[in-house]
Amino acid sequence: MVLFGFGLLRILTASPMLFAIVKTGGALYLAYLGVKLILGAVNSQAPDNRATLDLSAPFRQGLVTNALNPKVALFYLAVLPQFVGGEPGAPLFGMMLIAIHYVLGGAWLSIVAFGASRASETIRHSNAMRWIEGVLGAAFIGLAGKLAVSRS
Repeated sequence: MVLFGFGLLRILTASPMLFAIVKTGGALYLAYLGVKLILGAVNSQAPDNRATLDLSAPFRQGLVTNALNPKVALFYLAVLPQFVGGEPGAPLFGMMLIAIHYVLGGAWLSIVAFGASRASETIRHSNAMRWIEGVLGAAFIGLAGKLAVSRS
């Protein structure tokens, strides 16, 4: 993937016309995002409190992603043997340590997710957020303009 990126970079630097096309496309996309942010800030609606969130799908996705993540298995293989030892009950003790790690991690991440959800509800439709979105939209449009008129 990195080699592809370097190859694409060489092509873009060798072809001024292709570089101009990519640069113009990037500027137009930045301008589109800026306009979308400004329109979202201007047309902000009151939150619909009737909608309920179904948290089972994200929970399942996170659980499967974490369970199938090879880095987690490598972590347990690297760290646990020094705490478990070689006794006959070592596999059971290792599974108990893993379970403790999962329970503590799940509890902590649930607290973080609940707090972030509450903060999101409070901040999402506030005047401060509308102002921030408007400023970011203007900044995106300014960056798009700068990119469009730049020579290189």
